[in-house]
This record gives sequence, structure tokens and C-alpha cells, in this order.
Amino acid sequence: MYFPLHLHSEYSFLESGILLEKLFDFLKSNNVTYVALTDKNVLIGFPKFSKLAKKYDIKPIFGMDLTLDEEIFTLLIQNEEGYKNLIKLSLLVNQNCLTLNDLKANSNGLVIILNSASPLFSNIDDEFKRKIFNISKGFNVDNFYIGLEFCDNNKIPHYELIRNFLEHFAYKTIANPLIKYFKKEDAVVLDILNAIKNNTKLDINYLPNISCYHIRNNDELKKFYSLSELNEISNVVSKIDFNFDQKRGEMLHYPLEDEETNSSKELVIKIKEGLVKRNISLEDNEVYRNRLNYEYSVIKKMGYCDYFLIVQDYVNFAKNNNISVGPGRGSAAGSLISYVLNITDVDPIKYHLLFERFLNPMRQSMPDIDIDFSDTKRGLVIDYLKNKYGQDRVANILTVQTFGAKQSLRDLGRIYDLRDSDISYLTKLIVEKNNQQVKLIDVYNKNPKFKTEIEDDSKLKTIFERALLIEGLGRQKGINAAGIVLNNTSLSNSIPLFKEEFGLITQFEKDYLEDEGFLKMDILGLINLTTIDNCIQLIKKNQNVDVDIKNIDLNDPKIYEPIKNDLTIGLFQLDTSAASSALDSFKPQNFNELTAFISLDRPGPRINLDAFSRRLNKKEKVTYLDNALIPALKDTYGIFIYQEQIMIASQDFAGFSFAEADNLRKACAKKIKSKMDEMKSKFITGALKKGHKIQTINAVYNLISKFAEYGFNKSHAVAYAMITAQTLYLKTYYPLEFYASILDSQISKNDEKLSKYISELKKVGIALKCPDINISRNSYVIKNNNIYMPFDAVSTISGNLPRLIVEERDKNGYFKDFFDFVCRMSAEDSKISEAQVSKLIDAGTFDSLMDNRQSLKKTTPRAFEMAVFGRNGPSLFDEGFSPYYDEAEDNLDIRLELEKQVLGVILSDSPFRKYLNKKNLEDLKLKKFDELKENQTANLLVLFISARKIETKNGKSMCFLNVADEYRNIDVTVFSNTYENNIMTINSLKKNDAIIINGKLSRNYKNDRLSFVLNSIEKIEV
Repeated sequence: MYFPLHLHSEYSFLESGILLEKLFDFLKSNNVTYVALTDKNVLIGFPKFSKLAKKYDIKPIFGMDLTLDEEIFTLLIQNEEGYKNLIKLSLLVNQNCLTLNDLKANSNGLVIILNSASPLFSNIDDEFKRKIFNISKGFNVDNFYIGLEFCDNNKIPHYELIRNFLEHFAYKTIANPLIKYFKKEDAVVLDILNAIKNNTKLDINYLPNISCYHIRNNDELKKFYSLSELNEISNVVSKIDFNFDQKRGEMLHYPLEDEETNSSKELVIKIKEGLVKRNISLEDNEVYRNRLNYEYSVIKKMGYCDYFLIVQDYVNFAKNNNISVGPGRGSAAGSLISYVLNITDVDPIKYHLLFERFLNPMRQSMPDIDIDFSDTKRGLVIDYLKNKYGQDRVANILTVQTFGAKQSLRDLGRIYDLRDSDISYLTKLIVEKNNQQVKLIDVYNKNPKFKTEIEDDSKLKTIFERALLIEGLGRQKGINAAGIVLNNTSLSNSIPLFKEEFGLITQFEKDYLEDEGFLKMDILGLINLTTIDNCIQLIKKNQNVDVDIKNIDLNDPKIYEPIKNDLTIGLFQLDTSAASSALDSFKPQNFNELTAFISLDRPGPRINLDAFSRRLNKKEKVTYLDNALIPALKDTYGIFIYQEQIMIASQDFAGFSFAEADNLRKACAKKIKSKMDEMKSKFITGALKKGHKIQTINAVYNLISKFAEYGFNKSHAVAYAMITAQTLYLKTYYPLEFYASILDSQISKNDEKLSKYISELKKVGIALKCPDINISRNSYVIKNNNIYMPFDAVSTISGNLPRLIVEERDKNGYFKDFFDFVCRMSAEDSKISEAQVSKLIDAGTFDSLMDNRQSLKKTTPRAFEMAVFGRNGPSLFDEGFSPYYDEAEDNLDIRLELEKQVLGVILSDSPFRKYLNKKNLEDLKLKKFDELKENQTANLLVLFISARKIETKNGKSMCFLNVADEYRNIDVTVFSNTYENNIMTINSLKKNDAIIINGKLSRNYKNDRLSFVLNSIEKIEV
């Protein structure tokens, strides 16, 4: 089969419906032996394209389409020189600075095809003759072609004119139809993608009449093209001699001041300096000495001395410049050298961590030291790397955002103008576990409810079928949140790039970089480090205390009291509903238990949580499959928790080296059957040599292989437990500063999490107050054991206004009264408007000056008039004028409703105050929604907002209520039987009626949403 050399894939964002995986399936089934990838202006797809070509044994041809002065060129790589030239051209075209001279200067090693779809070919006249000569002049004549690209029979006479001209002037022509989708009937995909790109609407019944970009068979191709034009494809393919799969990156060399030294010697110097700083003496400590020597020998042998020097350099830069750095992350915390070099703060000897989990001689991939930095300052670390090693040797990493199952349906629903509720209902039926994307066809086949919804509605069925056309395609490019590439030479000579104002971005995604030989590092931002840093600064400011958070007692029993008392809000790793539920099993009372809990509180290991708790509390006997497992499992009561335990158990039980044990762990975790079979055979052989019986061997192997699928990295667990302990310490000893910092860094306006924070604040006797005009600033402020909200917590009060209020107050003193505020803040530059003042009033900002908000609102227009008069004439205030407020009734219900609208919560009072004094409520043991745990039955006092009745599949009625407490709206599910029993009460309710609902907090595991399931409802009268 003839196959064109002109194809746009999923990486021509919103311009192609071709998925590479499906493409290679098609090629293989049709015995196609080669294929070209020529995405528009980008080389993003090259790595994936290459891997698939190798997998399917098909010759890959790498290229790119670019548009230059409206003329369209297809460029195909002929050899390595051509690849380097195409890299340059891609960068230039994406910077919008490519010229024809640039193209000619960088055309060596490239096949150049000028496409007949270019405007140049619209008129075959003398001007055309002049232009095509000017374009072709300077290219290698053997590698320059005119590509004929057409599909409309009506244009055949025009293309005959083109052919006649080209033959007369001896230009070579080649069949070059563009492929953008698979079949004729898929043509609608381009209209869909174009509508998504331009945010336009489509008629769901519209289908295009002409298909220009589908894959044609030989008979179709021969209708358009001559045999010579088709044979030219094979001639071009035969010219291609390019191997993409080779390493073009080079490990960055750490700059050395002394020319006579080298990186391995420099690493020794840094290690010796670090030992002094860590107060470690090797002379009288054989364990540390042997471990350090072993790690150094492995690092040196594997050629990673530069790597460790680079990492310690930028970590120490951060620590020396007040940039918070985490104690460690991932398996790197198992390295003693990492600890000595100040890269991590975890002593692996103390916590029995394994270096081989991080790096061993059998490891095929580069080491991976990921570092957490304060999320607001990680950019400074990246800037440091760029400045130190060169802007052209450091780059951010591309990420491709694709159409997932849900996004495909949402986009299709929008462009075909379906109701949001219909699409929302459909997407809620798509369950993504552990953030793993699922495919639409799998949901359709495995979820009967989803399938029924699709089949019962013709519009939804069309939406679904067309969503399948775009699912998996690239939607847009983005930047990897953490990844950075460093290279020893200029990246522009070895990898395709984009260039933005902030610097370079690789065109290859992170998973492909190592294969290309590029050093990737993750410079991660962790908001919790920012919170800790802000808290320490607040403590210094408020209490003049310097907190040395790195050297706290991790086993201080007092710091575990918040966990004991269910005060887990804001605690790193513990501030989730899943963790809250898991803490019912056991509450850590020391650092080892905290580390174990963090590791067990995960989807896989959680199955061992209850057993661990029972054994911890001596309610269950500790047992082992074999005594050889005791050294590995004694600290965790005979239960596997950590990946390192697999490695120790494999060594003790089967005589594995730690490197072999890690290979076994990885094979089982990734379910690589061939590797698992190989390692199992070795495991059995080794265990038999140690005298174990085959039944025991199989039982132990099965236990290890099963656990390897979800086991947790102890090095990571220890490091992250340290951050948890730090938040526990701050919360225990400096609660005001801790809560203020948490609110500042983690809570956005109207965030539903805010209600949980307020609930816990009340438990510990701290009040969160409305913004105060003479106290609040641009962050949460502590005063008199209260925390005051910032000005920008008020809805629509953002931008410069909060800053201007604070600046005015700091410069000219407190605001004396409401009139003083309006006069000072409504100066000639119109700092503030009446609408903004109204919002500030609703938020309670002026309550300390005048506690009648309706009166303030009524007075506002006159206050602005007086301010204008004061600016244009003698000051009324200087002459002793005493302003008065217009009288108005301040209705509590209206006041609190408006407060909730602008703050997202009610803080100044309770909408239930008038009900709580009723004696018949005392015995109901009312609960707050945020206090409830899953499956707990309770009575809640709430306000009714709305009800939505629906018909079930069996014809019965049920409904969903929306109710509210002071802090949040709550969804209430009323099933059919309960609805029938309470229908009269529900139908009689009006907005803001107070009701008591009895029911149970339930989680829908299909969509992971919490709902209150109603048992009964009672209306409360004042």
C-alpha cells in the first residue's frame, strides 16, 4: 500500500484526529512498512512515534510541517544533520521569526516538499513562475519536491495545469496528501476540534459533505496521482537514513574551581565538610564508615558524582537564602551521602533505610533526587540554576494536556449546546480511581447505568460517539509542574525546544528525556513548607521566639495530642477525610507510629491498617510465616508496610543481594511477567539453599509479590512524617500562629474547607472574626486570641484595594469612623466605590465603628457626597462637624445572609441563635456536619434552601435537599420511602426555614462524594 509522507497526529493540537497508537494498529493490519510524522511546527510526538515504530517493526520517518509566508512546507529528516537543523527550524518558527533564508541555511539533511495547498499555487501564471523559482533556488535540487495535495474532483483540471508547468520546468513532484483522520466518516472531527478551539457552536445533525484528509487505499490514490508521483514516495523513503534512538544529552558537569581536581575528588571534599557539620565521626563508628564508603563507591562507579554535587549545590543555595527545603522525598532519603551533603535531613542509619532502594549497581536508570521547596519560592531555585549553568542549558519540561473521558464529554456537550446538568450527570458516572484516567469505551462496557443513559437518549449517544473521536488527543501544551532539564551543552543543539519569556521548554515530555540522555530533576513546590515558614515568621513577630523547626523532638508526647483529640485540620498528610477515618483504627503516639500510619493510610496498604492496630495494642498475636522474616518485620508487628522490608526479607530468606531484591520489588510492582518469572526462580533457588521448604517458600514469595504491588517507600515515609511532626509541633505550641498561617496559605475565598477550619477553631477556643477596618491587613491577623480575616476575603474586594486601605491606615492612622474612611479612601484617584463599600459593610468590616450595617448602607451615598464636598472646599471635619448616621432597622437574618454571600461563611453571629434557647432542642444532642464521620447517624440543625424532586427508574419519587449551616451548604439525599413519609413537611418548607434533620453521613464510592442521607425531618418554629 502506498502511504503518504504527510501526517498530522494528536500532537497537532486541535487540528488532527489521529492517535498514534491507533495509527500503528492500522498500519500493521494493512502491511504498511513505513510511516512519516509531520506535525505542524512541532516535534513533540517524536519519542512516542519512535517507540511505537520499534514495537510494530515499521520504519519511522520523522518530519514537520511549517508555514512560512503562508506557503506550506513538509520537511523530512534524512540524517542526523537534518535532525539538528529541524530542531533549529522548529524553535525559529515557534518564535515567529523564521525566514526563507533561515530555511535554506538549515536545509541540509532534510527533504523539502513545497505543498500545492500553499496560496502560491492558486494561479499558474508568470508571477507563479517567478515565485516558485525564488523559493526553490538555494535548496539541494535532489531533495526538493513539489507535493501535490488535493482531494476535490472539481480541482483536477487546475492540478493538471500545475503538473504541466512543473514538468516543463523539471520540478520533481510527489504524491503528498495530508492525513488528519482515519476514515471518511471521521471528517466531522476537524469541525469538532475547530469549534472547541474557537469556542463556537455546532449543529448536532450537521456532517461535512467532503472528506479531504482520510487515509486512502491504493485505488483511491491512483484516481488522483500518476504512478511516477506515487513511486516518488518510495524514492524519498529510500533516502532516509536516520536513527532517532540515540542519546544526545550529556550529564551536566559541576563547575570546579581547581582545574587539577575532578568531580569525584570534589565530592569527597564536600562529604568531609558535611561530616563535620553533621557532627559525625567515622573513626569510632564503623557502621557509618562502611555505609559511606559503599555509597561513594557505587556513586563513583556509576558516574554520578557530578549529579550529587549539582543537587547539593542548589539545595544549599536555597537553605542559605531563606527558601524552605523539605527534609527529603522519595528513596533519596535512604542515602547517607545525601544526608551528609545536606540534601536531606534524614539520617538513614538511624531509621534503618536502604541505599539500594535509591541506587544500586543493577539500576538501569539515572538516580532520582526530588526535592520539595516552598511553593512560593521554588522559582528562585530554578533561576539560580539558569544563572549558574546558562539559560541555554536549563529548560522547563513540556506536558501535554489531553482530552480525558470526562473532558471529551464536557467539550462535546458545550459545542453542541447540551444542558450542563445532562453532561454533568453523565460525567459523574465516570469513576477515576487514584486519579487514573479511564476510557469512555470501558465505562460504556462496564457501567450499565452509563450505557443505559447513552442508549436511551439519541443526542447523548451522538455526543458519546463523537467524544470517542477526540478522546486521548492532545488538547494543549503546558509546563510540567516540577521538572527541569539540565545539559552540559546548549540544549538548542540536541533537543527540540519552545522559547517563552521565562526561558526554554523542551518539546519532549518527561518520561522520554532519560532515554535521550538528558538529566531531569524535579524542583517541587510544597505549600506546607510555605505554611511552616510563615508560621515561624509569625511566631518571631508576635512572640519574639526563634523556632528551630529542624531540631524538634519528634517523639515529644505532647505534640501527638492533637491527633488524640481529633484536631487534624492543617496537619500535613492527616488533613483528609480518608486520614480522619483511618485514625479511628489507631492514633500515632510517637514518630515510628506516625511513619507507619502515613504509609498504611494509602489505598493498597490500608487493608493492613486494622491488623496493625490490633497488634500494636496487643489485641492480636504477632505471627510470622517464617522466623527468617522476623528481622524485616519485627518493628511492624509481623506486617509488611514498607518496600524496604521486601528487600530485607528477600535477603534474609532467599539470600538475595539488596540490588536483586529491589529488582524483584520493581518487577512485582510493575507486573512485568517475564521478569517476575525470572526473579521467582532465583528466589526459590536461593530459599532452598537456605534450607526452607517449598510450601513455605511459595507462601513467602506470594506474600512478598502481592505486597510489592502497593508497598510504600519507607525513606519517603520517614521524610514526610518529619513534616507532619513539624506541623504537629507548631499546632501544639503555637496554635494561633499555626491556624493563621494555615488559613493564609491553604484557604481561598469561599473554600468549603474553611467550614472545617472554623469548626476546629471553635473547639480549641479561638474565634475567627470578620475583617475589621482598623485591624485586618492583606493576610490573617492575630489579636486578643482572635484571628481576623483579611480584606481580600471579601467577595469582589481584590486587586489593589486591600493594599491601598492598609497603606492609608499605616500612613495616616486608624480610621476614626465610617465617614473618615469614606473621605480618606475616595480621594481624587477614586480608590473605592460605593459598591465596594457596600460589600465591606456586609462583611462586618465596620462593625467596630458602627454596629448597624443597614444604617451604614443607607448612609453611604451621603458619606460619598460629604467626601466630595470636603475635597473641594474647607474640611467639614476640621471645623468640628459631627456626622450622623441615617436610621435603619438591622434585620439579623438579612445581615447574616449577606455576610455569608460576601465571606462564604457566617462569623459574627448564628442564624440559629433564636432557636437554640428552645428547651425541646436540648435533648437532641445536635451535631455539626463537619464533626460527622462516615456512617454516623446524627441530628443537624440547618436552614432549608431548596428541594429537587426526581422520578426513579421504578416510577417512584425521591428528592435532593440543599440545606445550610453557618459555614457551608449540605447536600441531603431523600430516598423514596423517606420522601413519602416526610412529603408534607418537605412541601411546606420555605427558604431559610429552620429544620432538624436526622440521618447518616454516607459516601458514594462511585463518585467519592459525601451526602447526608435523610431519616426524618422536622420544621422548627420560633
